[in-house]
Order: sequence, then C-alpha cells, then structure tokens
Amino acid sequence: DLEIDTHNWIGGHKVLIPVRHVKEIQWNSFKIILDVSTAFIKDEPIFKEAI
Repeated sequence: DLEIDTHNWIGGHKVLIPVRHVKEIQWNSFKIILDVSTAFIKDEPIFKEAI
C-alpha cells in the first residue's frame, strides 16, 4: 500500500491506498497520479503508524 498524507488538502491525516490505484509516476515533478477520486480517499480509514 501507498501512504498518502492529506494534510494539505482534505483534513490532515494519512490513509493507505493500494498500489493498484497508481496510474502514473511523474518522477521529474515528484508526483504520483492515482485512479481514484478525492471522495474515495476521504472515505478511507485513517492510518495510524504502530510505534
């Protein structure tokens, strides 16, 4: 899974998105394009790292 930090746009938490949703990686601009909507990401459970 890919850890997504949403602090800049939808609430300031982290979620895990399965890597199968990676559509494209733009290495030069440090971007990962996903094939999911913002609503999909908002509905994912909050990821809390184990210490």
